[in-house]
Amino acid sequence: MFTLTVDSFKDTFFDRDRVQRAADAAKFASLKRSGASIRLIARRSIRRRKKPSTPGQPPSSRKGQLKELLFFGYDERARSVVVGPARLSRPTGAPNILEFGGSAKATDRRRVRRIGDGGEMRVSDSAMQGRTVKRAYADAGSHVAYATVRTARQAAHATRLNDELYRPNPATARIAARPYMSPALTAALPQLPRHWARSVNGG
Repeated sequence: MFTLTVDSFKDTFFDRDRVQRAADAAKFASLKRSGASIRLIARRSIRRRKKPSTPGQPPSSRKGQLKELLFFGYDERARSVVVGPARLSRPTGAPNILEFGGSAKATDRRRVRRIGDGGEMRVSDSAMQGRTVKRAYADAGSHVAYATVRTARQAAHATRLNDELYRPNPATARIAARPYMSPALTAALPQLPRHWARSVNGG
């Protein structure tokens, strides 16, 4: 009769360092596959189109930039994977607002026109007919005449027209949530055990 302990096998099968390294490698591979799956599902849910999506549905992306912002990375210290949009250089908060909803500051496209610039000189008379400058510009068939600004008076006039055309209205807007990461995680959950099994089996 004899008794087996872990120490009896420390130099053979139960090599703790070796087992730990294998487990860490399997965990890394599993999380990597899981992160890639979640990102792929999220990317596919974002439609490239000009029309905004319905609140509660994944957002639209006019030029596809939002899809390109999605990444996943392994946090070695926490031994976890992080999936989501990259931090933008400008603090717009757009990806976060799309996911959870919130208030967003409208883009201010106004410009101060100076001598030598191209500037707004006139909105077509046929388009005005009692309308505001912005309304005339938005209506079908209307247009703005541009020319090189040559005097201080023209610069002031062009700046006034530019302000009327491009002043944000309202200055802030309430954006309804259009989640894309949380639905991607929900959709990927059934796949995650398979990723772990493949990693353990070396597949």
